Amino acid sequence: MDPAQQINTWMLDIIQATASTNEKISQIPRCSSLSKFCQIAFLIQWIEENTEESFLRDFFCEIGKGVHATLQKWWGAQGKLYGQWECPTCKKIHQTLGTPTCCGGHCVYKEFELAWRDLTGHCDGITFIDNKAYILEFKTTSTRALQAIRKAQTAYDFHIKQVNMYTLMAQKLQLPMPLVGGIIIYITRDNPFKFHGFVYSGVNMPLVQHTLNTFNQAKQILATGDFSSVQRSCSHQQETAYCPYKSLCFKDSATFQNYLKALWNLHQKTN
Repeated sequence: MDPAQQINTWMLDIIQATASTNEKISQIPRCSSLSKFCQIAFLIQWIEENTEESFLRDFFCEIGKGVHATLQKWWGAQGKLYGQWECPTCKKIHQTLGTPTCCGGHCVYKEFELAWRDLTGHCDGITFIDNKAYILEFKTTSTRALQAIRKAQTAYDFHIKQVNMYTLMAQKLQLPMPLVGGIIIYITRDNPFKFHGFVYSGVNMPLVQHTLNTFNQAKQILATGDFSSVQRSCSHQQETAYCPYKSLCFKDSATFQNYLKALWNLHQKTN
C-alpha cells in the first residue's frame, strides 16, 4: 500500500477508536456531567462497571481545556476574572479580581470548588458587572454550531442547567458583590473572534430539581431493578453524534428498557 494511503487508513482508524476504561462511574454527581445526564448511558456503564472513552472525546476535551486555560489567564490579566490564584513558588492562595503577583511572579488561576447537597463542581470563573457578580462558563464550539446558537438566541439547555446549578452552589461563597446569575460564552475552536455570550439571572430551582430528580430516579432504578421508567435524554440523534448508545436509544422505549433489564439480569447472575 502507498504510504500516504496507509497513513490515511491509520488516521481514520485512530479517529474512530474507542476503549473501555474499566472504571465504575460514581453515584456522586458533578454538575458538568449532571447537566447533560443520560439515564441510559449511566445505567449501562454502572451495570457493566466500565466507562467508554474515545479519541474524539479526548480530542475535543483537550482543546476545550486549552481554550479555558487561555481565557482564564487573559481574563485575569485584564482584571476581569475574580477567583483564587495560587503562587507557584510559595503556594499561597490569593482571592482577588485579576491576576495577582507573588514571590516575584504571576499567580496561577484555580477554579472555585463548589458544593451543594450531594453536588460538586468547578465553575470557570466569576466576573463583576455594575456591582453585581456573575458565574462565568466558557464553552468551545464549531463555527456552524455557533451560527445555530446565535439564530436560536439562547444557549443549549444543558449549559443553562449547568450555570443554574453553579449559581445556586456559589451562593455560599463570600463574594464582595451579590451573585445574581450566570454568563455562558461560546467561542469557536478555530477563530477566537467568533464568540457569543448569554446572560441568565437568578436560579431556576424547578430546572435544578428536575435535573436532580432524573439522576435520583436512575439510582432508584439500580436499587430496584425496575427499568420500566427509563427515559432517553436526547430528543433527536443529532444531539449526540458521538454517543456509543445512540443506536439503542433511538429505538422504541420498550427495546432499550428490555435491553437494560437483560443486562441487569446477567449482571446479577455473574456477581
